[in-house]
Amino acid sequence: ASVVLFRLVAARAGVSSAFWATAFFCFGPLSFVLQIAYAESLFFFLMFAALLMMIQRRHWLMLPFGVAAAFTRPGELALPLALAIVFIVRTVRSRRGGDGFLPRERLAIIVTGGILALAGLSWPIIAAAVTGTGDAYLSTELSWWTGFIGNVAFIPLTPWFLLSWRYLSILGALIVIAIVAGFTWVVTRPSVRALGTEMVAFAVSYGLYLFAVFLPQQSTFRLLLPLSPLAGARGLTRNRRARKAALITCVALQPVAIVLLWFIGYP
Repeated sequence: ASVVLFRLVAARAGVSSAFWATAFFCFGPLSFVLQIAYAESLFFFLMFAALLMMIQRRHWLMLPFGVAAAFTRPGELALPLALAIVFIVRTVRSRRGGDGFLPRERLAIIVTGGILALAGLSWPIIAAAVTGTGDAYLSTELSWWTGFIGNVAFIPLTPWFLLSWRYLSILGALIVIAIVAGFTWVVTRPSVRALGTEMVAFAVSYGLYLFAVFLPQQSTFRLLLPLSPLAGARGLTRNRRARKAALITCVALQPVAIVLLWFIGYP
């Protein structure tokens, strides 16, 4: 996963930025999950590899990585959504004469995106077929929520508000809005946009996925790790003080994360 992340960032931001992005990934507070029997290490490798194929415009080669990721852990649906965004952006640019968007590339993106979407949505179908219960997958996922917000119906785009409102009322809702605004600010920074349309599209797609279906709790920071390519933004990696401070902070928070998410809770 680290090697592929390095190649991914190096392709758009250079070797120096790739080095620091990989260092933040390897020494981050949650890096201990890379050393234990979690699915994360494999999932990160598959997602980074699929994203690397995307930025190289080798869309057919995204399929083995993306499909495997879909059956490794949730989150793969960000890939077909990112492809849809890339398709729209490149179509607009081609009509303006700024992008030679060939028909074979259009076909590759459409077919690849469709297959990856089917793979990402297959688990509910598989769970229903095996158990004989139509909502088996959703019920299993919602069972993780009961300790935080009780039994609730699943409505996309509401989990963050459900949790924040339960514990902090209107203040919680305002915090969620601030988080969304902050994320939007990050992905629209020139240094992040310089990583390329594909990288930004993936970041937006994955962020939207987490916001739409995930209930924020102790796993939130672990689930943010697929966004590690954003750490290669030159606004961070070109500033010596900023990158040193970030790395020191990452290392300093490792024991804190281990105590909180291993000895006290779970990651």
